[in-house]
Amino acid sequence: MANLRFDPEGDGAPAGTHLTRAERHRLLTEIEDAAPGQRPESMLARAQQALQGGNVEQAERLLSALEERAPGTPGLALLQQQLHEARRQTRRESNRRAAEEMLERYIQQRKKSLATLALETLLELVPNHPRREDYERWIDEIDREAELQSQIEAEVAAGRDALDSGDWREAKRVLALLRKLAPGSMAAETFARDLERAERSRAEGASIEQRKQRIEALLAARQVNEAEVEIDALAELSVPKVTLDFLRKRLAEIRAELCTAAELESMESVYRQHLARHGWQAARDVAAAIGELCPTSDRAGEMFDEINRLEAEERRQKSVEQGIATLEDFIAQGRRAEAELALKVLRGLDIDDQQLKHFQQRIDRL
Repeated sequence: MANLRFDPEGDGAPAGTHLTRAERHRLLTEIEDAAPGQRPESMLARAQQALQGGNVEQAERLLSALEERAPGTPGLALLQQQLHEARRQTRRESNRRAAEEMLERYIQQRKKSLATLALETLLELVPNHPRREDYERWIDEIDREAELQSQIEAEVAAGRDALDSGDWREAKRVLALLRKLAPGSMAAETFARDLERAERSRAEGASIEQRKQRIEALLAARQVNEAEVEIDALAELSVPKVTLDFLRKRLAEIRAELCTAAELESMESVYRQHLARHGWQAARDVAAAIGELCPTSDRAGEMFDEINRLEAEERRQKSVEQGIATLEDFIAQGRRAEAELALKVLRGLDIDDQQLKHFQQRIDRL
């Protein structure tokens, strides 16, 4: 026993140590068991009491001390046999609990072979185990569950084939069977969602087909505005981009066809009148109208280019006329330096070389 220092004025606990009630009781018991003045009959009675109370360790200490002091004490041999049997029972109980834990773990993990082996081990320890029938039933259920899982997987595969082929009756049969075999299972609910999604897609597909037929009818009737509205609505559905591009291309082609020669000729005439009057903005408005009427035609772009070119030429001509007038004024006033600068500006406006030479000669005579 370890050397402990006690506080003589304390509660009997080792100095500097706080013992629980159980630890204090065990320490006092060990001190009492080791006391040399103990009578053999008292020690035997205490050992028997400890053994009956399940305290095998205390009983073993008492019997060991008693065997050293009074080996011939009546009842000692019998109590030693009882102690030996208690040890065996403790080991058997520990082995039983370990075997039960292993068996239940294998059953939970659905490992039939290992569960069967664990049950055999448990029955060797406890042949008449009270839960033997439960364990055997649970092990048998592993096979049934495996068979059920295989059937469920086969039905799910058949159901997916039915969805792919559009066999809705077969798909619904599979769903009903899955809900019967495994109600509320993930397999059944997942397939139910897949079937619902497929049916929704089928309904949407029918709607798409009807809308496409309506668009074709509108295009055939040359109702381009109504057809455009329907195409925009079709774009909100799950329609391939290539389909939308094709319909929009046809719409553009029909619109171009509707731009008749008479309409274009009339607008061209108005356009030319504006050009003749240098009405550049009015001419641009006509070009924009032709662009809206015939968006696939290049004519509107050609008109805008022509307007820009003529307007730029007009601005250049006005700059030339203004520059010449200014130069004439400087020459008339004999202001040579200003006249030279004005001539330099005129050279940048790309006017006739002969005219430039004429102005230069006049400046040289100043």
